Amino acid sequence: MAPDGLAYVESWAETNLERCFQPMECGDVRLLEQWAGHWWDLVDFEFVPVRRSKGAKEIITPELSIYDFPRD
Repeated sequence: MAPDGLAYVESWAETNLERCFQPMECGDVRLLEQWAGHWWDLVDFEFVPVRRSKGAKEIITPELSIYDFPRD
């Protein structure tokens, strides 16, 4: 039921099975909202924007230049 432009990545469940996490990829939050709208009566959603570690490293590395410690 995902609209075009919204990609399902994977699904993880807590060990107690109380919550499920489904990383999705898209460039427009409205696609997530449209997808969630199909399930609103069964599931509560929380959207948390994240980025891959590589992308985070590219952003933070220049900021770390003021510190004198080894980096890989």
